[in-house]
Amino acid sequence: MQGLPRFRKSFLLILFLVTCLLSACASDAPAGTALEQIEGDWISHDGRRTSIKISGDSLHFYEREDHWYATTFILPAGTKPQQLRATITDSAPPKKDIGEVVVAIINVENDTLRIAVGGEEPPATFEHGSGHYELTRVTGD
Repeated sequence: MQGLPRFRKSFLLILFLVTCLLSACASDAPAGTALEQIEGDWISHDGRRTSIKISGDSLHFYEREDHWYATTFILPAGTKPQQLRATITDSAPPKKDIGEVVVAIINVENDTLRIAVGGEEPPATFEHGSGHYELTRVTGD
């Protein structure tokens, strides 16, 4: 991942975290259940102000006006931890990452989504990811 632009690294990290979240949700459950557990709005509290919106097979990552991505994703069945594979469909300019695939592992626990982003393959553990995100579900309360 050396040499990748900062925005790409952040996006890859978030996608990886979402994958990790889905892995934890779907480890012993059907993929539909994992998807239901990750759907919604998520926000980080680490100073980056990262937000992720997941609806159906769409994942929207936003960190700032010049650092955002729209993706479609799949949650491969039978992966532990849960993997997420996202294809970038749109982004902030210069839009050179469109078509790139980002792999990650995800885990959801107590309204916290953890994502660890890999390179060409997902990381084996959350500690081995090239990017890490921890986000909290946004509720209407």
